[in-house]
Amino acid sequence: MNNEINKISDYELDQLHNTFDWLFQLGLFSVADDLMVHLTDVTNDTDMFLGMLTATFPAKSKLPNRNYLYLTAKGFLKEKHPEEWEELLKGLE
Repeated sequence: MNNEINKISDYELDQLHNTFDWLFQLGLFSVADDLMVHLTDVTNDTDMFLGMLTATFPAKSKLPNRNYLYLTAKGFLKEKHPEEWEELLKGLE
């Protein structure tokens, strides 16, 4: 599925999830929100967008900018995966 130039590795996705989990456990939701916004602004990879949406889903109500991530990812996926973007985002709202 992923043919973007700078494809993120499984290890990097694991580290992404671990980082957000750690920030949530420490109650550092504003730091997680800032990190999420920064990563959203520099991401051009399907797996990274889906990984961030998955990692931030458990705390979405505590992340004021999560909708920004979702809308940015949606626009990216609609362009890169016009036939499957809806399925890719299913359950990640």
